[in-house]
Amino acid sequence: MNAFHASSSALSLFSAAFNHAVSQQHAVALWAQPGSENFHLLIDKTPNLQKQKTSWHHRDKGFILHSFLDKAGEQSLLLKPDLLFQLHALRDEDSKQLHDYTSSEYTPFPFHLLESLDFSDEEQEQSAYTCKVEHLLEELKTGSIKKIVLARNKKSPYPVEKSPIEAVVALRNAYPNAFIAVAYHPAAGCWVGASPELLASSDEQGVFRTIALAGTQAYDPQKSLRDHNWSNKEIEEQAFVSRYIVNCFKTIRHREYEEEGPKNYLSGNLVHLCTSYTIDAGALGIQDLPDQLLPLLHPTSATCGTPKDKATELILQYEKTPRELYTGFWGPLNIEDKSSVYVNLRSAQWFANGYNAHAGAGITADSIPANEWVETERKLEAIRKIWS
Repeated sequence: MNAFHASSSALSLFSAAFNHAVSQQHAVALWAQPGSENFHLLIDKTPNLQKQKTSWHHRDKGFILHSFLDKAGEQSLLLKPDLLFQLHALRDEDSKQLHDYTSSEYTPFPFHLLESLDFSDEEQEQSAYTCKVEHLLEELKTGSIKKIVLARNKKSPYPVEKSPIEAVVALRNAYPNAFIAVAYHPAAGCWVGASPELLASSDEQGVFRTIALAGTQAYDPQKSLRDHNWSNKEIEEQAFVSRYIVNCFKTIRHREYEEEGPKNYLSGNLVHLCTSYTIDAGALGIQDLPDQLLPLLHPTSATCGTPKDKATELILQYEKTPRELYTGFWGPLNIEDKSSVYVNLRSAQWFANGYNAHAGAGITADSIPANEWVETERKLEAIRKIWS
């Protein structure tokens, strides 16, 4: 994809509406699917501050925000589409509606309404992280766990102030194959992200898709994508995720699926191993397949570990900062008869005085602590590009 372009007037309208929504404590989401420049803008004027049950099959509609620890389908924030627009299908009446919503006045992004970051409680970064990895390697030796994903966060003041629209345009240009989103909800704050990992999708025909994504290395433009080779550690890490997904299918006694991969997948400056899975639930007459699978899939081995319960226990023990929406999932539900939610990776929460970015690495018995630190640094670079 070439550099992102769109009508400056349309982008200005979207920017004004997003900023106005935050200033009014409305919930708002702006997103684009992988490979697409057609951003959607959704505004919920009376957001529900409580988490709620959601169902794909029963046609709940909106934009989902779901945290790492909450059970899928049971505890989501759902932004309902009081207003819904497409950048590439903006009609005159849509423009008028946006003008009416913002009172035709430009509103700068209200940073002052967000919480402030406390920079005084930063950990000593590399030494603290690698020390935790060393402790987890001892846990792995006991045999009680096979893999755990250890996350860290990095707080930074804004080098320059950018609006949410400027942020997603920067991410779209840097990560054409990622799901790009920025969303605000009074109960969750403001988050921005570029995710390469599809958790679940269902199209108009009821075709369900998910992927197993793991393993990370820097992209070398001097090589073809297929010539990026993998260590045994990375191959094993991705295999854990693949086996986990297949076991989810077996749990609901479903064995009719198509599997493709693993193959190399490019996301910006990083290469991952990816296996895709497809189930034609519409043809099989399993209309509620996403509602059955999502609680099993989330959180996957790619963001949590194996086994899930023990990995979660250790994550809560070793990670100082709660993940909240990081490694949860977000995306449109039953918008234009399609649903697609992505794991919230390469993401950051916006604050009044800076941003808090998150990244993690999969720890297995073959992990080298210093290498896992480097992996998190590469992932954090995805978010830093917003302000570069």
